[in-house]
Amino acid sequence: MIFKNKLTFILIFCLSHTFSGNSQSLEFQWKKNFESEKGNSISAVIEDDAGHIVFAGETRNEHAQLDLWLLKIDKLGRTIWTKNFPRRGHQRVFSLLKTETGFMVGANDIPTRTAARPFVLFVDNDGNATKKTKIKYKQELRLKKLKKVGDDFYGVGITIKPMEDIFTDGILMKFNKDFDLVSEMNFQPDSVILEHPVTKLPWNYVSTAEPRDFLVMDDETLLLTGYQSSEKVTDFWTANIDFKNKKIRWESKINQHFGGNEAFQLIETPDHQPLMIGTRFDIIGEVGTYYGNAIKFDKETGKVLFSELYQAKKTNRFDRILQAFPTKNGCFLVGLSGLDPYRLTKGEVPQDIWVVFIDHDGKMLWEQTIPQVGEERGVNFLVTAENEYYIFAKAYQKNGTGDLQVLKIAFP
Repeated sequence: MIFKNKLTFILIFCLSHTFSGNSQSLEFQWKKNFESEKGNSISAVIEDDAGHIVFAGETRNEHAQLDLWLLKIDKLGRTIWTKNFPRRGHQRVFSLLKTETGFMVGANDIPTRTAARPFVLFVDNDGNATKKTKIKYKQELRLKKLKKVGDDFYGVGITIKPMEDIFTDGILMKFNKDFDLVSEMNFQPDSVILEHPVTKLPWNYVSTAEPRDFLVMDDETLLLTGYQSSEKVTDFWTANIDFKNKKIRWESKINQHFGGNEAFQLIETPDHQPLMIGTRFDIIGEVGTYYGNAIKFDKETGKVLFSELYQAKKTNRFDRILQAFPTKNGCFLVGLSGLDPYRLTKGEVPQDIWVVFIDHDGKMLWEQTIPQVGEERGVNFLVTAENEYYIFAKAYQKNGTGDLQVLKIAFP
């Protein structure tokens, strides 16, 4: 292992031998920060055919705008190459996929707050751009996720309608190999809300139907998850889609409290049922509490099989689950725990990486926070072909920049 000082070694040693509830523990193999002068973050990560790790994200340029940024490292955390792709305005990555000759990066070109133009950048194994394809649509479109199924591509996102505020409709799209639009379905929010009861900035409220993730089960069935606005702010939203005939077989909205729900990921469990990962926000008076949330539902009927809330043992009322990975014994959930960054405007906002393991019925078997210095925003999770585990986070430094942080860990 590589440690900068004895204190770091003692901290990690103690951490690796402490677990809530039982004797299981994490083993830390190495940890490394990839620093940049202006700050960087990642939005997607994959393993290539050679066993290297490839990141796609953004780095801030000298004009305080976000450029598309790629990084490839080996299994020891050594940089193989890094590439920047400057462009006027902001670029935000939403997907990273492998191709026969390298990678394809899906990103939104965002010249203004409301405008968005998605594109796909093809890159070879050395990080050199070979082709760029714009995804054309009749109005402003911001994609959230892109997946390849056979020779086709499926994507979900939002279409943007600037009015007095910003209103968005959800969209499900199918493209051919040249990214020509083959088919689409649109989704609207249940109701229009002009003002969020708690959050006032950066704008009052976005009335939205927003798909976040999906599973293509077969040629006709697609499972969708996301959230929709309602009178109670936002609802978890799931649907079984007959995409061939553009029909919704069933849809379900889950919100039994006053607050908000935000879905991040949809995965398939070993018994071939969908599991939605997200965050639930409860409002009690003027106090808000965030929970990690996992909801498993029956793909044929939409019936909820379990809905469980999770909190870290050392919680500060802000716990989020952002990524999940199923195993034969249960499911790993990875997110953040700490102070609420949206309610504090000055100074550091302490947030720790948070790891949870649940069984197939949603029961938490153990959880652990990984103490960090400064603020963590965003967590990605990767399990390699050789069952090696990596956590990736954006660590904010005291000078205001953000670094990519990589932790290689082993689970018992």
